[in-house]
Amino acid sequence: MLYMDLRYKPIVGVNSTMMTWMFENMANNATYAPTNETFPMYLIFHPRDHVVHEVQKVNGTVSRGAHLTWCEMILSNCIYNKNSAMEPWVCPPNAKGFIRSDKESSWAKKYKTKEKMVVNWFRSTGIEFSRIEASPLLGPKPRVVATTRHTWRDSAAGTALVGMRTQLWIGLMDINTTTKFNTSDFANSVNEFIKFQVMGGTSDLPTQNVTALGWMNALHFVEEYGGTKTWLPAVWRARKQASPEVG
Repeated sequence: MLYMDLRYKPIVGVNSTMMTWMFENMANNATYAPTNETFPMYLIFHPRDHVVHEVQKVNGTVSRGAHLTWCEMILSNCIYNKNSAMEPWVCPPNAKGFIRSDKESSWAKKYKTKEKMVVNWFRSTGIEFSRIEASPLLGPKPRVVATTRHTWRDSAAGTALVGMRTQLWIGLMDINTTTKFNTSDFANSVNEFIKFQVMGGTSDLPTQNVTALGWMNALHFVEEYGGTKTWLPAVWRARKQASPEVG
C-alpha cells in the first residue's frame, strides 16, 4: 500500500551511541539542557506531535520482542497543499500541538496514531519494529501490517550520523516477513481496510490519499531526527543529572 524511503543529510553532533541511548530511554525523563528542566524524552524528541510513549521491555531491555506504544498527532496544525510537488505539507512556525485542556472537538477528527509495535531488532546501527495483527480474517498466523526501520552509521570521526535512513512499509505483509508486501487479491481487500483504518474520517489528511500520508510521515521524521542535533548532544551530556529512571 505504502513504501517510503527517506535519506537524511548528515546529522552533525549526534553519534550512534547517543541514538542507541535515546531509544533505550525514550519513555524516561531527561534533563533538557537549555533550561535545566526535566521532561519525558519523547516530548523533547518532538514536542508538537508526540503525546505519549510506553515501553514493555524484555528482561529490562529494549530488544527483540519488546513492545513500543506510540501515540502521536502527526503534523499537528500543519497545512496540506495538493498543488505542490516539492512541499505538499508546510508547518508554520507558530503551529502548536494539542494539550489536555484543549476541547476534544478541536482534535477529535485530526490524524492521530496509537499503535503498539513489536521490536524485530535493535542494535547500535538501527532499530526495526512492526505492527502485528492477529485475526481469523487474516489467516491462522499473526500478520505484519506496518513496519518502521531506522538505520544510521557514524562518520569516520564519530562526530556526525551519516547514512541516516528511515523506511516505512504500510500494508499486509507475507506470512513470516516484516517488509515483503503480499500481492494477492486478498491483500488488496485487506489493504483497503487498513487504508480506511489509518486515514478514514480525518479532517486534515485527504481521504484515502496514500501519497499525502507518505509525505506527512516524511516531514514528521525529518523534524524528529533532523532536530536531534539541536538537543540530543546536550541531553546526552547531562544524562548523569537526569531522572534516576534514565540509564
